[in-house]
Amino acid sequence: MKNKKKILILYATCSGNAELVAEAVSDGIIESEAYAEIKKAELAYATEINEYDATILICSTWNVGLLNDNMLRFYKEMLKLDFTSKTVEVIGLGDSLHYDIFCGAADVLEEAVARVGAKQIMPTLRIDGPVVGRLNEFKKWAEAFIQKLY
Repeated sequence: MKNKKKILILYATCSGNAELVAEAVSDGIIESEAYAEIKKAELAYATEINEYDATILICSTWNVGLLNDNMLRFYKEMLKLDFTSKTVEVIGLGDSLHYDIFCGAADVLEEAVARVGAKQIMPTLRIDGPVVGRLNEFKKWAEAFIQKLY
């Protein structure tokens, strides 16, 4: 691959599961010979999306289908911007066994991506339940994403 694509992986977590997913996704991107940078959502600004070839938003679902609190500021800031020429992917974590709304945070982020004019080239990855022991699955998702991006 000629030019290494730069990918921002932005995650919001309280329990650490979204961070584990972010690290697995980063591994898949790096092994696909692209560049990955991982950031916590609460420490990032939506304008940073412009500095990368693509962005991956990873967020767990809280309460009844809501965004993780650590994603809220970034989300509100993102909605004020135009990302028409950008690729922004969504990965949501949820629990269909214990909650009526499964991966509601992913739904909220998908809608935001569409509202700001960004495109998704992969279907949203909705992760059900525990992530430990499944990290290779997320790494493979990232490898498929990079193949589509090039």
